[in-house]
Amino acid sequence: MRVLDCLTKEELASDDIAILQANDGNLFYCERLQSRHEECVTNLYVKRGAEVIAELLYDEIDVIAVFGNEIAFTSKGKIYKAAVDAPKMIVSFVRDLHKNEKVLPRGICSKIDYDKMYIYRLIDDPMKEGILIDITAEEREKLTLYSIHRGKAIFLAQKPDIDGRIVRMLREQIIVAELNEVTPSWSWSDDSSPFIYFGDHSVMHTVDVETMEFPRPLRFEHLHHPVIRSIESIVGVHNGVMSMICVKTDGKSYLMTAKLPVRYYLKKEPIAQSNERVED
Repeated sequence: MRVLDCLTKEELASDDIAILQANDGNLFYCERLQSRHEECVTNLYVKRGAEVIAELLYDEIDVIAVFGNEIAFTSKGKIYKAAVDAPKMIVSFVRDLHKNEKVLPRGICSKIDYDKMYIYRLIDDPMKEGILIDITAEEREKLTLYSIHRGKAIFLAQKPDIDGRIVRMLREQIIVAELNEVTPSWSWSDDSSPFIYFGDHSVMHTVDVETMEFPRPLRFEHLHHPVIRSIESIVGVHNGVMSMICVKTDGKSYLMTAKLPVRYYLKKEPIAQSNERVED
């Protein structure tokens, strides 16, 4: 297993901060605050490098996700999207949430109509862009939905009896990645890339949806104390650099980065399936 050294970019002031990276590299920060009236409000701000280029105080945000260079979020039963027009952040209303739909943490919505399950992204039109999950309820119970990528639903399945990892097309619009390890706790994907990343603690698995292959896993480490205890979320990948929120052994949360090997973000060479350890 190849080991990547991570660099610390920023210590986060609170554990209640989510960070999302847009395709242009900008970082959207979403920090939940307590107002003087004991109501939760959200401080949204955008950084380009170390500079804050836009900021907005908003109502409490429930779920937030990034799509291209915009974010979408839910607040008080409604869906909004926001884009940067420095020094302002422009927020626009998308639609009301339906009574029969659920919003999942990664900005995916699901609903069941006439015993049929449909999934779609926060920014999608449910009637036109919903993906029919045409599998039985029994099959769905064995799968965990992780993302929608290039118009396909990405599910993960834990299969302790298989040797290694398998990725397969279950239906025309359904891809299943089967693992013999524990179910991953974080994931990231973007339609601009054929790679889907997911993992648990500090080990990352990668799926190439074009070749339907798994490269060998990567492990992230920080070679200086305090060391990484766990990865909480993937912020984004920009120009081959992965950003992530990590908790170190001092109990604090940090924004950290790691340069990915070329074949994990650009398709320039064949992907090795070997499991040997490489120390960098």
